[in-house]
Amino acid sequence: MAVPFVAVLPSTHPLAAQRAVRLAQLADSPFVLLPRTAGPPLHDQIIGLCTAAGFTHDRNPLVARLLSTISQDPPDRF
Repeated sequence: MAVPFVAVLPSTHPLAAQRAVRLAQLADSPFVLLPRTAGPPLHDQIIGLCTAAGFTHDRNPLVARLLSTISQDPPDRF
């Protein structure tokens, strides 16, 4: 069973009004990522998807707690 990924965007993001976005559309947007040690298969899948979409995650921050990070600056739409 495939589970889709979601992008949590603030309402001010240019793509926030779209119901769906392609990963390539987020190439220039910062995003947070859990470190590989938190879940190697998921981390590797995300990195692989980014690579396939034509970009790397090098400038995106790694965080220890994803939900805590999101809740620090909660978007007002999902």
